[in-house]
Amino acid sequence: MKENETKAKLSGKEITWLVISFIFLATALTFIAFHFIAAGINASGVEAKDNLLLQADKAMISATKLGWLYWGLVALLVGVIILIITLEVFARKNEKSVDKDRRRKDKKTFNISEDSVRDAVQVEVEEVAK
Repeated sequence: MKENETKAKLSGKEITWLVISFIFLATALTFIAFHFIAAGINASGVEAKDNLLLQADKAMISATKLGWLYWGLVALLVGVIILIITLEVFARKNEKSVDKDRRRKDKKTFNISEDSVRDAVQVEVEEVAK
C-alpha cells in the first residue's frame, strides 16, 4: 500500500446503520427459511398438526394477513433499502473528505513551489545585480 493512500475509517453512525441493515437481512433470511422448511416438512408427508412451523405460519397469517415468506420479503426489502442509503450517504461523505484532503495537499505543494520559485528568482536577481 502506498504511503499517501488513506485507509477508510467507519464512523459510529455508519456502523450502527450497517448493523441495523444486517439485522433486517438476517431476519428476512430466517423468515424465508422458516417458510421453505415448513413447506418441505409438509411435502414430506408429515401431518399439519405435527408441523409446528406450518402451524406458526398459519397463526401468523390469521393475525397479520402475511405469512413467513411475505414478512421475510418485507424485511429483505427494508434491509436492502437501509443498506443502499447507508452506503450512498457515507460514500459521499468519504469522497468529500478525500477531495478536501487532496485540495489541501495540492494547495500546500503549490505554496511550497511558489515560495521556492520566488526564492530562486530573488537569488538570480541578486547575482545579476552583483
